[in-house]
Amino acid sequence: MDKLHLTSKRNLKSILRHGILPMYVNMPLHWEAFHRAGLEERKCVYTWEGEHYNNAKYIRDMVYTKMFIHPRNKIFDDADFYVDFKKFGDQLYGTDGTYYLLKIPEVESPFSPWLHMQEPDDTANTSTTIMNDKYAHRDKLLHIFDKVIPPVKFEIVEKINVRVYKNHQLGFSHSSTF
Repeated sequence: MDKLHLTSKRNLKSILRHGILPMYVNMPLHWEAFHRAGLEERKCVYTWEGEHYNNAKYIRDMVYTKMFIHPRNKIFDDADFYVDFKKFGDQLYGTDGTYYLLKIPEVESPFSPWLHMQEPDDTANTSTTIMNDKYAHRDKLLHIFDKVIPPVKFEIVEKINVRVYKNHQLGFSHSSTF
């Protein structure tokens, strides 16, 4: 079964040269679950199944994650105090950019698939507080890998240009020609 991985343009040159490298697992809950399933080092490559649902929606969701949830996770990790994300509003972090969708054909993860959920939360100190509901999901199968995925094992299948608007909305255009 094919797996998919989304990366920003700034990482593409390195990925094409060195492969998709496992990265530090920031989320403690992710690390605890992955470790219980057999992940030995706190690093992995996140991928998702590419055959069973609308990938354009998931691409939008993941770009939103990179511009809304991940920066909030970092703020929370760096803070020595309680963080009230309601005060942050719907602020996006980042600018217009380009992402690439990588397809990893017919590879199985040594770990069980995980159900990925990304939903708004009313709790003031969570990274999904005031999250835009249109980027929510609770049905995506996530697969992790603990080893480098070499360039010969994947191909670029889509280019995604992202526009960040002043009203904290995102605009997307997709292209499969390079």
